[in-house]
Amino acid sequence: MNDRRGEPPGVDPVLLVIGAVAVWGLILVGLIVAAVVVDEPVEVLAEREIVVELSEFEIHPDIIEVGPGTDLTFRIENVGENQHDLHISDEIGTERIEPGGSDVLAAGVVEGSYAIWCSIKGHREQGMEGRVELTDIAPALPGEAA
Repeated sequence: MNDRRGEPPGVDPVLLVIGAVAVWGLILVGLIVAAVVVDEPVEVLAEREIVVELSEFEIHPDIIEVGPGTDLTFRIENVGENQHDLHISDEIGTERIEPGGSDVLAAGVVEGSYAIWCSIKGHREQGMEGRVELTDIAPALPGEAA
């Protein structure tokens, strides 16, 4: 208790720290909840299927331009003499495609630019890499499916 009259009692520094931690914790929880609530699905504005040819050691076309909100699908054809695959992330891609074979890869709604590549050892390093580029206006590509 404060022995001096007229002066306010002191505040325990431990209580100040506990109070500050509690306030910051509530702010953090609020930010996380706000981020989850605001995360709305992207509107699909167009659907595009792009034919992609894989060969020794090329992806054609190697630059694919699409507009925002495009639901993109790759129709992949292995026109090379070796197995190839196509990946859009470490977790999302095709199985190995035999020479002359084909596969389809649904990439989903494009929200930003990203790399595409063949994940077979050494292929990406030898040039089997391309990009999906987000643009305002996406031109028609040769080989684009109607």
